[in-house]
Amino acid sequence: MKEQFKNATEEFYYLYSNFDVTEVMINGKNEIFYEEKGKVIKSPMSFSDDKEIVEIIRNLFLEAGKEFTENLETEVVNLPNSKRMAVVLPPISFKGPALVIRKMPIQAHTFDNLISYKSITKEGVEILKKIACSFKGILISGGVGSGKITLANCFTQLIPDNFRVIVLEKVGDMIINKAHYLHLQAKERTSESFIELIKFAGVLRPDVLFVNPIDGPEASHIVNLGRNGHTVHAVIHAEDTIDALKRMELMYLRGDSIPGQIDIRKMINDVFTYTMQLDRFSSGRRVITSINRIDGVDDNGKFIITPLYWYDKENDVHKITNEGEKLI
Repeated sequence: MKEQFKNATEEFYYLYSNFDVTEVMINGKNEIFYEEKGKVIKSPMSFSDDKEIVEIIRNLFLEAGKEFTENLETEVVNLPNSKRMAVVLPPISFKGPALVIRKMPIQAHTFDNLISYKSITKEGVEILKKIACSFKGILISGGVGSGKITLANCFTQLIPDNFRVIVLEKVGDMIINKAHYLHLQAKERTSESFIELIKFAGVLRPDVLFVNPIDGPEASHIVNLGRNGHTVHAVIHAEDTIDALKRMELMYLRGDSIPGQIDIRKMINDVFTYTMQLDRFSSGRRVITSINRIDGVDDNGKFIITPLYWYDKENDVHKITNEGEKLI
């Protein structure tokens, strides 16, 4: 970014309106960061004092049609043009007023976009098409900023249009481009509110449920819905496929019922036949690093994982396995 600014407030509003900037993060008056084209960059600018940051927050609250109060401590606000702001103020924030602006794409990406970014190849997309049409559940996993929501948006486009898709989110992030869908958000950003929404979704005649994210005791309710005959796809934060399945298991244990470990794993596999892992590299590039099939649980209680497609980082190339070839 080569533009010159008189002060940090002027720079902030430039970053706020710049389409190439996907996130703006203020950690305190001397720390302004932004993400542009996948890279996080520190701004050389600083605010003169905390009041300058508070005034920005106040103005953005007004833009969202909400009232800013002095006793506010934390808040998440949906802003116009598909932006969302998270705010945290002292005494919770030690460095002073802090905020994060996250910008959602106005239009969903397509797999053609992801192929051009070298996130996946045409062969990988063909595998995902077969998975989408099989109506077997897939668990989409990845770390922070790895592109899970982007991939989830793209995956919904592969589901045949004559099937009714119901998207359930704790906080609305996804952009759905379907002929026949219902997009729902939990009333409050709590597990209890999300669980109520998940329970209710079963009576809305879903052919496919898409859940974003699984991150708490709602896991057991999602598994129960899937075992009742609904196809469930879901997003989960995890470092790899094994981590995703372990997290599902641990979160299931936070639910109402606690069966044995092997039984839990079998129930998870009843609902999720496939997994897909994403990673974000230091360059900012996001890559689908594996697509796997879960072929049950062995006698020792371990998941049987069959690779279908994977990314060879050393040679910067995606590869399809023999089992992946069979699928397409």
